[in-house]
Amino acid sequence: MGNFLGEQKNPFNYLIKGDLFVFPSRSEGFPNALLEAMALGIPSIAANCETGPAEVINDSINGILIEPNQSEPLELAIIKLYENPILRASISENAIDTIYNKHNLKTKLLEIENAISSIKL
Repeated sequence: MGNFLGEQKNPFNYLIKGDLFVFPSRSEGFPNALLEAMALGIPSIAANCETGPAEVINDSINGILIEPNQSEPLELAIIKLYENPILRASISENAIDTIYNKHNLKTKLLEIENAISSIKL
């Protein structure tokens, strides 16, 4: 039986070894761990909680969204991705594109600048 490793300065060395990333949160702010997995091209499954994952995942395009607090849809999504290498590859490629094109620093700074400039004083 393995042990938990605790906090790691560079979790990417461990994350990159995964076949899938499963993110079954009941609630989220902005899911940084999900973005990190997607940036590495790890096909991801996330619970469609009130905020967070749906802002990043386009269901069945760059990841899979499931209803939160339900084990059967999670199980089916894991099986679907694990058994379908073509879908896994497509989701992986699209996930990388999403992160590097929509969730990069330049894009986020531009969004902040636009929000600030739209404020009427």
